[in-house]
Amino acid sequence: MPVLHSPSMKRDREQVLSVTFLATTYDEKGRARFNVPKQAVRLLHINRKREAIHLDVTRLSSGEQLNSEERMKSGTEIYRPGIAEKLKPREQIIVRVSRALRSK
Repeated sequence: MPVLHSPSMKRDREQVLSVTFLATTYDEKGRARFNVPKQAVRLLHINRKREAIHLDVTRLSSGEQLNSEERMKSGTEIYRPGIAEKLKPREQIIVRVSRALRSK
């Protein structure tokens, strides 16, 4: 009898490695911030409380590329010192998020 592949078996073989999205930073207390979409966090199977993420950010205005490992503390907002402090409020960015190779 042939072995049938169930949808759960297929998911075990396939894994989303990164997610790319367009964002506009916003101003919070004079600092630029942005959110990683919750759908991206779910697709990457990131445990927000324990795992660091890797961010590749491209500024649309200049094409400048920034990258960093960050931790999400509350929700999916990126605001701590690191990549967010290098951005300006109301700046359009392209963000590629992936799991960090090693958690901080």
